[in-house]
Amino acid sequence: MKKVILFVLAITVGLGSAVAQGNSSSHRSGFRIVVDSNRIDTAKVYVKFYGQDLNTVSVTSRISSLSKIDIIKPQIINKAIIQRSSAADMGQLLSRMNGLQVTQDPTLGANLSINGLGGQYVKVLIDGVPILGRMNGFVDMNQLPLQNVERIEIVKGPMSILYGADAIGGVINIITGNKLKSPWSGSFNTYYDPIANYQVQGSVQHNHKNLTLDISAGRNFFDGWSPKDTSRHQLWKPRETYSGTASIKYVNEKLSAGLSGNYLSDWIYNLGETQITPYTAYAFDEYHHTLRMQHTAWADIKLKPRRQLWIRAYKNDYLRIKTTYRKDMLSLQKEIAADASLQDTTLLHENALQIRFSGVSANQKWSWMLGDECLAESAAGKRVNAGNKNYFNNGVFAALILQANKKWRFSPMIRATQATDYGSATTPAMVVDYYVNENHHLNFQVAEAYRAPSIKERYLYFVDINHDLVGNPNLKAELAKTIALQYNWTGRLTSKDAFGVEARFFGTQIQNAITLTQDQNNLLLYSYFNMQQIRNAGAALNIDFSSAIVTTRIGVNYTKVQNTFSTENALPWQNQWELSSNLTYKISRINLVAAVDYKITGKQYFFSSTNGMVDAQVRPAYHWLDASINKSFHRGKFNVSIGAKNMLNVQSMNLSGVNTASIHNSGNSALIATGRTAFIRLTYNWQNK
Repeated sequence: MKKVILFVLAITVGLGSAVAQGNSSSHRSGFRIVVDSNRIDTAKVYVKFYGQDLNTVSVTSRISSLSKIDIIKPQIINKAIIQRSSAADMGQLLSRMNGLQVTQDPTLGANLSINGLGGQYVKVLIDGVPILGRMNGFVDMNQLPLQNVERIEIVKGPMSILYGADAIGGVINIITGNKLKSPWSGSFNTYYDPIANYQVQGSVQHNHKNLTLDISAGRNFFDGWSPKDTSRHQLWKPRETYSGTASIKYVNEKLSAGLSGNYLSDWIYNLGETQITPYTAYAFDEYHHTLRMQHTAWADIKLKPRRQLWIRAYKNDYLRIKTTYRKDMLSLQKEIAADASLQDTTLLHENALQIRFSGVSANQKWSWMLGDECLAESAAGKRVNAGNKNYFNNGVFAALILQANKKWRFSPMIRATQATDYGSATTPAMVVDYYVNENHHLNFQVAEAYRAPSIKERYLYFVDINHDLVGNPNLKAELAKTIALQYNWTGRLTSKDAFGVEARFFGTQIQNAITLTQDQNNLLLYSYFNMQQIRNAGAALNIDFSSAIVTTRIGVNYTKVQNTFSTENALPWQNQWELSSNLTYKISRINLVAAVDYKITGKQYFFSSTNGMVDAQVRPAYHWLDASINKSFHRGKFNVSIGAKNMLNVQSMNLSGVNTASIHNSGNSALIATGRTAFIRLTYNWQNK
């Protein structure tokens, strides 16, 4: 009966999205021209209907983007920004953005945080489909190539009602493919820097009547790097990534449907130091292989002029294999190491069905969405205690967008979640928009989220000579509460000059937060435990300016985070601030764009508690500077980007330690990036009209 009541409640409340599928021509009087400062690619003018974006809803070669959900506007990184960027992968690109922090691990990769909330609270999607396989709780952003990416959509703040509890901190949606409608089109691009990044990628798209076929493939190779020549063993491990996508789409006036697949094979080579004895010389080499496969079937169906059915069925497979070899440095022969604990295989499988049914009223005063997301996940391997494990999660959600008048818009939402072994929970949310006039907009958000522990957190078993990590089957579910207030001011200085100001204040409280820490009953063992809570609070300010020649964004972000293990053991607040500036200068007559990206990442504190003692490690502040020149030839078909990245040569930062008794140098360091280098990116786009 309880399940039935929850389902009926979700259906009754109704769920909202500005699908904006209605007949806009009959409501011209409701249109107004604004500049959206949320879109960091440009402060371009576009049309809204009382805050609902009607004429810039994206249509991609795969799956609808976050832009169709008009409750919270995404921040956009478009293809032009990606092409002129110095970044070699997704982790490098996102680390340049204000409010996003990326920490590096030589083997596990790049952990993305949003406003101080780590990767376990950030949902990463490719064409709207979640990425499976979180090592140490996060998706390795360095595995994700930039080739064939049309744009990246970023939402900072709670999206948990629509995307589940993994989205407490925010959502990253990577949109692939291109928008060209020619019978045949394609692209070829390469990237090179002297540190040893080599990349190549190509794509082909064919349009025939209502059908579109899109295929792409690429290879990224990184030869490894250390500040000093260390022969085999390198600080930044050699890496080789192969990726491919394929999709077919059918579109007519009432139906958009298709099949798509994404493939990624990633190798990390951790070559050990040579061990020399009087009789031989050898080394232990670790090969880490990650394989991701994603298959999706989808359909968008217009049932009536203002009704739409959105269906996604997807299957994700994740395989990570660690193979350790003993290599004879004299004969150069290698064999698998005899110690079985040095080998490991982890398998994850995920099957999901997502359904969303939405509509807009005849007068476009209100819209709604009902949805259901069913997820079945399984895990197997040596690191899964007690054999294979299965996990089921079902989330029914709903939202309503009510345009009360030209100034006020209300968006109540609710989600009912049921998870294996954890029963059900209901979490509400509310978004309120107030449009002072066509230039000033206030947005208020409050939401709750519920997250049951993952299979890894409950059943991890990783015990060998170097690790003593086990899961905790007795973990409690996390409950999060978030609140945010955002103000936008947009306008024009002249007919060609536009500006935007965005101020945002936010706060989050996560009760029963799950963390990996020392077992109080066995100090040699680490396991997952529930802290009392995690709290964060902060503010951000972004100022945009755009003209025919210059485009710039200046951003400041300040975040405070506190971990509380118990009522008697609350760690100090961790403070971090950022200042970023992006400037582009365009010379139209020669098709040249010069760009400079600068970011200051402030001092950061990392606190822990051992035996009642509060320990801290402090990473100093550092500055980052990139510069590039981008020029196009042959009517924009051929594009060349050259420049310098990490011009201030930031490599790693020494961590100083502080405890209640003394101040000491921990001897540890935080990896930031490889050294200063130049880069070149070549892109060729073609189409047969």
